[in-house]
Amino acid sequence: MTASVVLKQNELYHIYGVWLFRGTEMPPEFKGVDDVNYYTWTKVDHNNAEQKAWVDDLWSWESSNNWNGKGEFTAGRSWGC
Repeated sequence: MTASVVLKQNELYHIYGVWLFRGTEMPPEFKGVDDVNYYTWTKVDHNNAEQKAWVDDLWSWESSNNWNGKGEFTAGRSWGC
């Protein structure tokens, strides 16, 4: 499953997303994609309250902390894999 949001800040658009993988590592199918290095991949620590809140915001398309100052919500999408 995945969710993404588009945030606008200073006339620039930024896309943030979250992927939910089974297990503790990124599947090899993702590592073999040509553009994988264009993205910043971060393994979320579910015990870290700040990271958990960010993931919750992405899944719900609503932010309890105004998107950490990363911009204004413009669009969102969620889908299952």
